[in-house]
Amino acid sequence: MASNTFRIIADLDTFDAEMDNEHYKDWFDDMDGEKVIELPRGSFNMTDIEMRWVILDAVEREIAEEAQLGGPDEFVEDHNIISALSDNGFCPAFIEDIRELCNAAMKRVISG
Repeated sequence: MASNTFRIIADLDTFDAEMDNEHYKDWFDDMDGEKVIELPRGSFNMTDIEMRWVILDAVEREIAEEAQLGGPDEFVEDHNIISALSDNGFCPAFIEDIRELCNAAMKRVISG
């Protein structure tokens, strides 16, 4: 399944993403500050290749988590996306940019 997952993510229409402090502040204000205050701010720039890497990481985390619960779900949980972003050094606010791509990849992985 891993090589299939890699191919699926390689086929996604990713893009270079960037944000500024104002975007981050708006996202942070919309979130529950108690949940995100301990997260590192991370980089405000992400290339399309880096985005694919983070999506792969988030999808793999979801697959591993769901395997313990009985099988994959077609949605990648936000905590897996935020963890993948943070652990790879990117601002967690990029979740808004990649959530749909993560879910699209996950649906394709499940359908085989």
